[in-house]
Amino acid sequence: MMPMHALNAVAQKETAKQVILKQLRDYGAISAAMPGSVDTETDDAQAALAELLAGGDVHEARSGLYFLDQSKAKPPRAGNGFVALLAILVIVSMTASLVALAASS
Repeated sequence: MMPMHALNAVAQKETAKQVILKQLRDYGAISAAMPGSVDTETDDAQAALAELLAGGDVHEARSGLYFLDQSKAKPPRAGNGFVALLAILVIVSMTASLVALAASS
């Protein structure tokens, strides 16, 4: 079973990825000719950007300016955030139940 801090770290990194992709979409950064900057002040944001760059979803046009690879970066679908939140809540609830069960034994 994954510890709670590991689940939180994964969720924060995924959130940071989504924020970066949204920033680039909002800027219209879809080519090297029209790059945009992203906010990478936190460690999670820096790690998320590194993963996006390594995965090819985002490319660096110039130092500090990035653009989306339209063939890889899919637009967000409505409801994805809700499903992710629901999954996290179910995992947290199950973990809390198991801890309470173990403590009562």
